[in-house]
This record gives sequence, structure tokens and C-alpha cells, in this order.
Amino acid sequence: QWFQIRAAAEHVEVRLFGEIGWEITADRFAGELDQHKGKPLRVSINSPGGSVFEGLAIYNRLKAHDAPVTC
Repeated sequence: QWFQIRAAAEHVEVRLFGEIGWEITADRFAGELDQHKGKPLRVSINSPGGSVFEGLAIYNRLKAHDAPVTC
């Protein structure tokens, strides 16, 4: 799996380590992110790039998250 979302004690760890749109899709990402509403996010990104449209969809989901997001 090229992305991972794990709940820690005080935040949720989000790791995006793959190509956006190919290995990491916005739909799959959103589905997993929805399980962590109201929890602060710590996001790590290591991606060679990919689809601008998928990347924007992921960005918009992170921006709309209802708790602090740190990248």
C-alpha cells in the first residue's frame, strides 16, 4: 500500500509515499480519511508526482478536514 493512515495517541499519521492518481487515488484516500474526523493530522508526503487533478482532490480533502493538519 502506497499510503497509510494510522491513529496515534494525540494525532493521526498520514503517509503519502507513492504516485498520485496511480498508487494513491483521491477516492480511496477520502474513504480512509473520513474515519478520522475531528482528529489532528500529521501528513508526510514523499511522491514523485502524478495526476494534478487527483492531487488537488486530496489537497481539498485535507484543507476541509475539521481539525488541525500539519504537513
